Amino acid sequence: MYDWWSRHDRAFSLLYDLAFLGGEQSFRDRSAEALALGAGDSVLELGCGPGNSFAELRKRVGETGRVVGVDYSAGMVGRAKSRVRQEGWDNVDVVRGDATTLGTEPESFDAVYAAMSLTAMPDPDAAIREAFSVLQNGGRIAVLDAQPFQAFSWTVLNSLVVPISK
Repeated sequence: MYDWWSRHDRAFSLLYDLAFLGGEQSFRDRSAEALALGAGDSVLELGCGPGNSFAELRKRVGETGRVVGVDYSAGMVGRAKSRVRQEGWDNVDVVRGDATTLGTEPESFDAVYAAMSLTAMPDPDAAIREAFSVLQNGGRIAVLDAQPFQAFSWTVLNSLVVPISK
C-alpha cells in the first residue's frame, strides 16, 4: 500500500494535511524536540516514508551527527533517497528493511524516532522492542502517530480519514 502512496505525492500530502489539520510540521518539530538531540548524535527513524522528518532531525544532530531512515516500502525508500540526494545530505542514509528485525548493532543509536509509522506496522510492539535494542544506554524514543479524531465536531471526518489511512 505504501508503494502506492509513494507514487501519489498529492494524495499522500492531502492525507497528512487532513490528519494533522495543516499542522504537520509543528507536530514533527515538537516530537523531534522531545528527543533532546544534540550535535553529533545518531538517530534512527523507523518507517521514514519519503523522509518528511529528515530536515528537522538533521538540523538537530548537525553536520557531525547521523540520521538513518528505515522503511519497508521500496517506493518510500526510493522517494526518501531522492530527497537525500536532492538536498545533498551526506549524513543521512536510507535503507529498506523491517523495523522488527533491523540487523543493526546493539546500542548504536542515541535516539529512535517513529513518525506516522507504528500504526501502519503489523507488529508495532516488536518494532518498539527492536528499537530499544539499538539504543545506547540513556537513549530516547519519540513517537508521533495519529488516532481518529476525538472532538465531536471533527469526528465527522473519521469516516473519510480512517478507511484511507488503513
